[in-house]
Amino acid sequence: MLHISSTFALKMDREQIVQLNNNIALHANRKELDEAMALFKQALDDGSANSHTYAAALNANIRCGKLEGAEGVLDVMKKKGRKRDVIICTTMIKGYCQAGKVSKAMDLFNDMTEKKPKIEPNIRTINTILRGCVQTGDVATAEALVMRAQKDFKLQLDVSSWEHLTALLSQSLKLDKALPVVGRLKDDPAFASGQANLHLSLARAAAFLGDWKVCKRSIAASLAAIDTSAPTTDNDTDAAALSAGKNTGGKRAKNAEGQDATRVQSLELYQEHNKGELKAELAIIEAFMEKQKAANVPAFQYVFPFYLRLFPFVEPSVNPAPVVVAQDESGKGKKKDTGLRKELVKPIMRSIEANFGLDVFAKRLTTKSCDELNGYALHAPVVVVAPPKSKKQKLKEKELAAKKAAAGSADDATAAASAAVAAPVFEKPPQASTPEGQQVCSFRALTAKAFDTSGRFSFANIFPPSKTGAAAGAVTERPLKIEVCSGAGEWAVAQAKQDTGADWVTLELRHDRAYQIFTKAVFADVQNLCVLCGDAMQILPSHFPSNAVTNIFVNHPEPPQQTGGHGSSQSRHLLEQVNTQCILIVYI
Repeated sequence: MLHISSTFALKMDREQIVQLNNNIALHANRKELDEAMALFKQALDDGSANSHTYAAALNANIRCGKLEGAEGVLDVMKKKGRKRDVIICTTMIKGYCQAGKVSKAMDLFNDMTEKKPKIEPNIRTINTILRGCVQTGDVATAEALVMRAQKDFKLQLDVSSWEHLTALLSQSLKLDKALPVVGRLKDDPAFASGQANLHLSLARAAAFLGDWKVCKRSIAASLAAIDTSAPTTDNDTDAAALSAGKNTGGKRAKNAEGQDATRVQSLELYQEHNKGELKAELAIIEAFMEKQKAANVPAFQYVFPFYLRLFPFVEPSVNPAPVVVAQDESGKGKKKDTGLRKELVKPIMRSIEANFGLDVFAKRLTTKSCDELNGYALHAPVVVVAPPKSKKQKLKEKELAAKKAAAGSADDATAAASAAVAAPVFEKPPQASTPEGQQVCSFRALTAKAFDTSGRFSFANIFPPSKTGAAAGAVTERPLKIEVCSGAGEWAVAQAKQDTGADWVTLELRHDRAYQIFTKAVFADVQNLCVLCGDAMQILPSHFPSNAVTNIFVNHPEPPQQTGGHGSSQSRHLLEQVNTQCILIVYI
């Protein structure tokens, strides 16, 4: 009888623990951190906390943007002698990825998979990191992780895995890698739900590169897939789903187990809305393709100027160094460049080249096309200097000229020798022996002109000044308007296209959203828009000159919540005090 009573009491304890964990997860979904952590403390005090309790508390901190709090939960877990599992590790990895710290996420991933006792990742772990790579534009990490997932851990990648990888490859214009991936999946029913997004990614990249055959085929395939795919949506790696033992990687199908009627209805509405957005974007790409084909303008010639208004701050911004003032003989101060611009441009260039596809464009450029781009550098003609020729190059040119001359065509010989000249550059590049390398160096010099010697934007070099006024040659400054937290850029791009008398700037933290803004500007031919990618709390105070902005718009200071919520969200808010101070710096 005593044994039965003990079993009954134990069963009741388990039910209470499950209920407590569910309550923590509920508060986490509502972003009610204080309430979630109060329950977590209660579980710690009475000794009932299990691995799911820790995972739910971790998730509550992460959903509210409190990475330090999540790390604190891990510290408590370690002190209590609790071992980590795949639930705990994946939840913490999610936190690092959402904070843009993919390198820390990979450190934890390597730690869990290499140190004893080893923790085997599941597909949700892989997709959580891949999602972080998409949000930060980290192509190299994503490619390496996909290979490890299949080779080292024998995991079967799902729709989300391939969508994330294809999106990254397409954003970096690596069609040579993206096309085979999509080709292998097209006839597999298991990946039918992702075909629309997969082919949309290909269509964007092909349109950028002027590969109209691939673009047209991808648009048709995406449209065909839109009306035949089953409703699915991205699924956050939340502790509740992990604790339930679900091993899906990021796509939740219609009528999945545990969904109630409200969730199903909400999912169906979302899918209908998503289908409409996909079709609208495909129509924009198709119209862009037809326009460019009719104009017969090379892709590089059209797209190149837009890259000069793209600034991804993918690494922590360098604080502006004090400008060194050298005294001349008259005693007047003269500003001296501290070299800050060069250091500032390096990470920006690395991101533009590797993550936005400039390196792919550079490899397609010829000497002639580089010359044609000179007039597109910012808003003024560019004076360029050809780099010194190597002995081998000079000998080759001499032999070619001799052959042409012997054939009786001196003019052709001159033209051939001229065509062999390497692409123009602004200064002798340290490592630019190829034409594409020299063109990238030219681009680097142009990008540097967008900053002054203290590392702050010089918007006069990014946007052409408005030449209006009664007097001939009079110049008036244009209004500068900025949207902070721009999302996918629909509003800002539409505003800039209509408001041609002003210059516009978008500022978005996530790489994938900045990429969407960038592509929208290109497809809509919006040339009075500059795209910034990075943390507003770093970029605004460090890189904006004071009194530079006429209007600041913050249309979405905090994304809407998917579930619950009664106006008591405790997540990190864009308009915190520190951010308000940053805005005041550039606005007043």
